[in-house]
Amino acid sequence: MGKRLSDKEIQNLIYIHKSLKNKRDADKVKCLVLWGKGWEWERIQEALLVSERYISDVTSKYKEKGIEEILKNNFKGHNNKMTKEQETEFL
Repeated sequence: MGKRLSDKEIQNLIYIHKSLKNKRDADKVKCLVLWGKGWEWERIQEALLVSERYISDVTSKYKEKGIEEILKNNFKGHNNKMTKEQETEFL
């Protein structure tokens, strides 16, 4: 299969990949580079140890909203996992 992204797009993604410190973000960009070069999903899965759904999610988000969406941190933590009663029991 032929390339899905231009050489310029692939080079830009490689540049972004080299600048990333977060492994999760780097894996997403590697997935896009391999997909962009025309790799089949099965090869990407084997090379990156990811699921078909992961590849689908990453490539879909990239096509729809660009690299910013891929690298967006949507993690929302919270501090209070226990109720007041549970905290009292724990102490």
